[in-house]
Amino acid sequence: MKQLRSALSAMLVSIAALALFCLMMVTAIDVGGRSLFNAPLLGSYELSEICIGIVVSAALPIITLQNEHIRLNLTDRFFGGAGGMVRDFVVAVLMSVACGVLAWRLWLEARSAVVLGASTDTLHLPKAPVIGFIAVMFLLAGVAAIGGFLERGWRAPEHSTSERTMMGADYHE
Repeated sequence: MKQLRSALSAMLVSIAALALFCLMMVTAIDVGGRSLFNAPLLGSYELSEICIGIVVSAALPIITLQNEHIRLNLTDRFFGGAGGMVRDFVVAVLMSVACGVLAWRLWLEARSAVVLGASTDTLHLPKAPVIGFIAVMFLLAGVAAIGGFLERGWRAPEHSTSERTMMGADYHE
């Protein structure tokens, strides 16, 4: 299971990195063309939207599985020990359900885009593959929310190094 998770994480990181590189290149070519030749890149806005959608959605399952979402510790003083574990379970279930609903709705939207032949306005790129990819990423994030919680088990919540740093001197283990 750990090997599957590592392979999937590596693949998603690679997809996100490639999309981020494409975004960087689109931006550089668009700005350079606009500044030097008074000729912006045709469809740069559409390409940027697609790249950003891929970067964010590819990162979501990885961040979810590793439990690295940005969290506020507003409730930590009210939910210590077992209460914190119950809170984390409820949050994992709610997140899983929310991601599942979003995946379902996005999948319906992707199917609709296929039937209607929906495409971007300028470059006429099909929308369905991107919407479908985002739907699958939300589904993976929903599974990762519950899977990550179950993998960590019913134990006291651990704080990452960044959380301990943000909490400063107020945090004592």
